[in-house]
Amino acid sequence: MVRRGPAPGSRDWQRMQRRRQREDRGGQRRRTGREQPDPKPFVWIPVSAQKSPQRQKDFPQHDMFVEGLITAQFELKFTVLSDYLFVGSGGWEVTKDGRAYRTFYRRGDDICIPATSIKGAVRAAYEAITNSCVSQIDPKDKKKPPKGYLRCKFRESSDPLCPACRLFGTTGYAGRIRFSDALPLRKTEPKIVQIFDLFPPRKEQGRKFYAHGKAAVVDGPPQRNHRFVEAVEGNTEFRTTVTVFNAEYAELAALFVSMGLLDLNGRRIEVKIGGAKPRCFGTVRFELLDGKDWEGKTIQKEELFAELRNALSLVDMEAFNILADATYELPNCPRRLY
Repeated sequence: MVRRGPAPGSRDWQRMQRRRQREDRGGQRRRTGREQPDPKPFVWIPVSAQKSPQRQKDFPQHDMFVEGLITAQFELKFTVLSDYLFVGSGGWEVTKDGRAYRTFYRRGDDICIPATSIKGAVRAAYEAITNSCVSQIDPKDKKKPPKGYLRCKFRESSDPLCPACRLFGTTGYAGRIRFSDALPLRKTEPKIVQIFDLFPPRKEQGRKFYAHGKAAVVDGPPQRNHRFVEAVEGNTEFRTTVTVFNAEYAELAALFVSMGLLDLNGRRIEVKIGGAKPRCFGTVRFELLDGKDWEGKTIQKEELFAELRNALSLVDMEAFNILADATYELPNCPRRLY
């Protein structure tokens, strides 16, 4: 039995055409009449039971400076490369015309990106390129990564930790890195934009990272299954600091690679900060402005980078290449669910 659609020109046919136009304005369709899927704006870095994290029992503590290790503070600037960046405050405001929107995080009256957001974004990249544990796992997920990739547990100093937990910390161990809140270099007025609703990502396939692309914003009046967010626009510049305590050169090298401060063969990672990453928000590029050791002496950038290029033992090049490739620019980020 052949299943036929509504007769051309009929009311049902007109309704179907209007629905298709709403769903895909100007989009291409397959011969079957189905929409061509948008390119997915993310990549997976797989985790495998055959390649578990290399955990170590011996690592520096916090009670003294260790000779031969690096204790320093670095001043950084980062620039928003994507069209928008959104870091939510958890609150709502209403515009004069009655539109509710999610507000940007603030410290007092100033736009601000909290240190925790920066640290979390950098740690995700660091975990990936050092083949560390998967620290962010939803307990409700039925599918979890292989046992070797479950978050490290620290009960006493003899417990082994993966590279990321040794530097960034885990429950019971504070770690040896600190970020400061990031403030804009100049007065910044955020913009209220409309995007399609977002859903929690699934992580059972591995580590998920989003690509850089044209932001998927929706013009016009409020629409169903959409939300308004307060975001800063591209080219906005922020300033922050990162302090490391008793870091090995290999740890600092992996940190700089994960932040895109240190390129490998002319290629670098671009970090994604904040929310709405599935809509291609949040790509930033870090730049090292200055560095001082624990005695207050200025660190020479060229000498430091030369040392770090010879200390890449923690960097998994396969994972780095996947992340570096994820910085390609999509023509357009998907507007709807995918």
